[in-house]
Parts: sequence; C-alpha cells; structure tokens
Amino acid sequence: MQDVDLKKIYTDLHALQVRAFGDKWQYDENGNLTIDSVDMSMQKYALFIIVEAVEMLLETNWREHKAKREIDLKKLREELIDVVIYAMDAGTVLFPSYEAFLEQIQEKKQYNERRTDWSIDRTNLLSTILADHE
Repeated sequence: MQDVDLKKIYTDLHALQVRAFGDKWQYDENGNLTIDSVDMSMQKYALFIIVEAVEMLLETNWREHKAKREIDLKKLREELIDVVIYAMDAGTVLFPSYEAFLEQIQEKKQYNERRTDWSIDRTNLLSTILADHE
C-alpha cells in the first residue's frame, strides 16, 4: 500500500468545498469567511455527519433487544469513512491550514487523556450530551 498523504487529502477536500459551496460563501475584507458563511457550512456538515453516523450505527447490532446479526465490515467501514470525510470537510472551513487542524486535534487528544469524568453509559448517553448543551 502506498503512503497516504493526509495533507494532500485535506487540501483536495478544501478545493472541493470551495467548488461545491464557494458561490454561497461570503468573505470579509481580510479574505476570511464571514461568520454567516461558517455558520451555514457547519450546519450542513453537522447534518451530513449525523446522517452518516446514523448509517454507521444501523450497520451495527445497536438494538440490544434484537437478535444479533452478522456485521458487514465493508459497509461499516464505508460509513465511517463518510463521517471522517465530512469532519475533515468541516475542518477545511474552520481551520486556516492543515497544520492548524492537526494542532487542534492534538490539543483535544491531550485534553481527553487528562480527563477523569468519562462514563460510557449507553442508556444515559444522549441525555448527557443534551444536558451539556442546554
């Protein structure tokens, strides 16, 4: 397998976003996207990510009350890649460079490594997420 160049992928995704959304984006006097353009883009990407994440979830045995079925790993991987691509697409809008994107990922990873308040309880996961954002 050849080496994967994530920086090139990131740059190519940004170029694709400019082609796809560029005519809807507005820029300020410094050449930065306006907050309205960022807001519109993030709303779309959040919805795209949610849809793809649900498609990924549907490829698993998430229904605990149902009989387990065979998992299609190829399909599961495809859905995960869709989530990752949309997340990177959003990153091309929010971060001025690939390096800034990676730096923020590293900072968040380090923060998560120090956290002690994690609890993965599927029955309360959604209510916990929603409560954090009220």
